[in-house]
This record gives sequence, structure tokens and C-alpha cells, in this order.
Amino acid sequence: MCVRRFGPTLAALVAPVLLLSLAACTEDPIAPEPVTPSSPAESASPSTEASKDPLAVETPQEFLRRWVEALNRMTATGETSAFLELGHGCRSCARSADLMGGIYRRGGWVRTDGWTLVKVIKVDQTRGPAVRIEFLISSASSTFKKSRRAETQTLEGGRVRYELTLRSLAAGWRATGLSQVAQ
Repeated sequence: MCVRRFGPTLAALVAPVLLLSLAACTEDPIAPEPVTPSSPAESASPSTEASKDPLAVETPQEFLRRWVEALNRMTATGETSAFLELGHGCRSCARSADLMGGIYRRGGWVRTDGWTLVKVIKVDQTRGPAVRIEFLISSASSTFKKSRRAETQTLEGGRVRYELTLRSLAAGWRATGLSQVAQ
């Protein structure tokens, strides 16, 4: 497997905006899975929910869906705090957030429908507290300005394969790395 780390260039801005090159398979997007208790006895009250182990409540795949949603919100608004909270210690996530936040601080903007999670390809949980999730996204086309005075640019959408590394912490899962995977 060939893995490419994000660099500090504009291409690393965030994947839904600029890393749109590789074509892949044609599976339908993954629909979010509703979380429903199987019996009334399993229904969580606020006090019960607070005492549950966060890692038992959220699977790595559910975290990935939440992470993609936060990335899409960050891309649409320039607000980086929720995305950064999910990737505490993730340098590639922090670089993407810095670049995205910088666009909005300089008066720029991004117009896109963002990422759609197409398929979770593999979940590797054999590395102790670290989990690696390989997944395929479909990135919508994007129009953006790097600053108020910059020219408007357009990028085509595409499908890209990534690997997100997670670590289990007391507060739940956190992203620790993001890499593009060659197809």
C-alpha cells in the first residue's frame, strides 16, 4: 500500500476542497446507521449515558462519519474548533484546519457539498489502542477564493481513498493521522 502524507501546501488545505484526483469503484454512499436500543431496558438515561465507556458507545466507523461531518462543516464555515477537537494531536488535521481557517480569516470562502463517505474498506484494530480505517470518499466539486482579493478557482470533484488513524482515549476516539492511499 502506498501512503502519501499531507504536506503544508495549499493542496493539503482539506481533502474535500483540493485532493480530488483518484477514480475508484461505484458503490452507493453509506447511509448513517441509526443507533437504537434493542429493548427498553437498554434505553439510556442521562446519568447512565454519562457513565458508559465512550469507546463502547461509538465504533471507529461511527467516529469516521462524525469526523467527515465536522470536516464538511469546517469547509463550509471556516470554523475549525469542532474539527480540531476530534483530531487532537493529528498534525495533518491541524494543518488542514489552519489552512481552511486562514482562507476565511482573509475574507475567502469555499462553496462545495463536501465529502460523502462511499465505503469503509478496512478497519485494522490490531495495533493496541490505535485503529486504522481505510475508506473511500466522493468529493464534490468546489469553488473557492483563497482571500477576499484572490481569483475564484474551481476544482472538479472525484473519489479518493484515505487512511485515518485513531487512538482510543478516555474521552473517546481521536484522529491522530490522515493519509491519502494510492489506488
